Amino acid sequence: DALSIQTDLFGTQAAEQQITIKATRDQENEVLILSPNHSEHSFFRSSWQVFAEYIQLGVEHILLGTDHLLFLLTIIVAAASWRYWLSVITSFTIAHSITIVLALLGMIQVSTAIVEPMIAASIVLMAVLNLRQQQTPLLQRSAIVFACGLLHGLGFASSLGNMGLSSSYRLPSIAGFNIGIELGQMVFLLVILMLMRLFKRKQLSSRVSVEQLVSVLAIIV
Repeated sequence: DALSIQTDLFGTQAAEQQITIKATRDQENEVLILSPNHSEHSFFRSSWQVFAEYIQLGVEHILLGTDHLLFLLTIIVAAASWRYWLSVITSFTIAHSITIVLALLGMIQVSTAIVEPMIAASIVLMAVLNLRQQQTPLLQRSAIVFACGLLHGLGFASSLGNMGLSSSYRLPSIAGFNIGIELGQMVFLLVILMLMRLFKRKQLSSRVSVEQLVSVLAIIV
């Protein structure tokens, strides 16, 4: 009735860092991939339990994913207005939601060897735009963010695919993970906005504060 597994039986080489398990109960099948960062699992949970778990996984993935946080930072600090933030965050959200769903449903497949370098390139692209073309029209910048969001969605899907999905609750898993990503983005956005407000309280202009943040980002990239 309640089947769980926990293990630390992992090798030291990259190819030995995961264990794939398939469990069957009557007509239900569940496949999971255990790794050092995901070393325990409970099988055959309810759809709501699966949904809640994947919300948590989505939040953790965005807040612990340096590449995604850097990209969000590059698009947030480019301007200081609610209209701008709403436009670019919405573009990014819609774009990565599309590719997450398509990839996890098996409709598109792109190797991580291609996706990961392109995600890194998207961070550099946005940083360069911030440093050289801070007056890029909003529609054009939103289109660029949308294109980059499609790439990041493939990265999100790859991470979720590596965790394994319940064949019975595939849609709750995908929906929960996507909602978790959005919640993580909101938390990160609020933190950045609070930091920018602190800059303003120190009587620095919005232009100066943006330039300082972008300069730090350029050093990190």
